[in-house]
Amino acid sequence: MRKHRNVFLLVIVSLILLLSSLPMLAQKTDVITFKNGDQLTVDIKEFTRGKLRATTIGLGTIYIEWQVIESVETSKIYQVELSSGTRMLGTIKRADAGAGMNVLTVSGPRAVDFADVAQIQRVKRDRSIWDRIDGSVQFGLNYTSGSEIGQTNFGLNAYFLEAKYAVGTDLNGTFTTGSATNDTQRYNWGVNYYGLLQNRWFWLANTNLDSNDQLGIDLRLLAGGGVGRFLIKNNSSRWMASAGLAASRELRLDDNQTQIEGQLITEYSYYFFAPKKTDLNFILSLYPGLTQSDRLRGNFDTTIRWEIIKDFTLDLTYFYSWDNQPPQGAASNDTGITTSIGYTF
Repeated sequence: MRKHRNVFLLVIVSLILLLSSLPMLAQKTDVITFKNGDQLTVDIKEFTRGKLRATTIGLGTIYIEWQVIESVETSKIYQVELSSGTRMLGTIKRADAGAGMNVLTVSGPRAVDFADVAQIQRVKRDRSIWDRIDGSVQFGLNYTSGSEIGQTNFGLNAYFLEAKYAVGTDLNGTFTTGSATNDTQRYNWGVNYYGLLQNRWFWLANTNLDSNDQLGIDLRLLAGGGVGRFLIKNNSSRWMASAGLAASRELRLDDNQTQIEGQLITEYSYYFFAPKKTDLNFILSLYPGLTQSDRLRGNFDTTIRWEIIKDFTLDLTYFYSWDNQPPQGAASNDTGITTSIGYTF
């Protein structure tokens, strides 16, 4: 088990060092015109959660309320998604009249009202794959002197977007050490591929590698797939659900098993900016057994994230994992709360 831990920690450190070395500079050639007539030259990153995120020379990253903008102009390629689920790919020019924009697609210009826009994301085809990655890293350390128990937790998520697909990876883990207890660990590394369809539908292929000492799982490798849909996708919240199948191989305390399972996933996010930029995220994953029909396992995670200063966050996470058929001698559930400091890139 310690061998698996050392390999995993080496992978984590390597990924964090790689992502932290990505280029941070970009050309500021996009023009935002405000309703009062003022203009600002920026590098537009995205529009989401009701605000336009951009970088400027001197001010760094800024967030602009959507309702104060009259027009946006850029020669770069963006994917514009409407609240109806319609997606368009192209450069953006100012509207012919009033607040709004024209998306110059390969099939011609499309007039879009600002009120109909759910999301705008940059498709960075002119950059290397490493410079097209967005995400965040988190790290937390807790120690109780009375019990001499220390806990280290970390997280990493990164993704990049294309017109018809998105690829993301999520890494998280908690390691607990103490003089009176055995060291324990829980970690999960997942890679997800989303094929984006019309009307907010998508298909999903995913693989996961995880370990949990409390549940008696030395190592589990899972590969799955399914279909899903964004039930809600607007400026303040998102709710997605998917259903499919998964195959897993488990190295357990008592024996090794190969399983075929159902895979049911739902995730809800809500975000607001007052008084601080705040994200709430809930994700529930259920795996009802098929080869072992009386088995049900799952995970529930909820995170609240506050931006404390620009690009730096404070995260509070609650996790709960359970298995109604755990290995002999292992617990049937694992739960805990972690705090960490994060950085978004």
